[in-house]
Amino acid sequence: MLKRRIFWLSKVTNGAPVDVAHPYDCQYVNFTREKILELAKQLAGQGLIKLEGDRAIASDWLMQQEPAMIAAMQKGVDAGKAATKITA
Repeated sequence: MLKRRIFWLSKVTNGAPVDVAHPYDCQYVNFTREKILELAKQLAGQGLIKLEGDRAIASDWLMQQEPAMIAAMQKGVDAGKAATKITA
């Protein structure tokens, strides 16, 4: 979730740093702010994001993964459609 969130927000903000541990996201995944920041440090260690304190931007490598991110998004949309499809 964190990797995709940083990817999409970096894309929308044209590479401006985004908040890594927003309170809504922490509540959504039921993790503490500290746990989210720990996970962000792991992503930074893998070269997926560039972490600056509690803010991050997607790395160039992660931004190049746009086709995979769009495919994952579409898969989620399709699953949602299938789950709400009404049949007679």
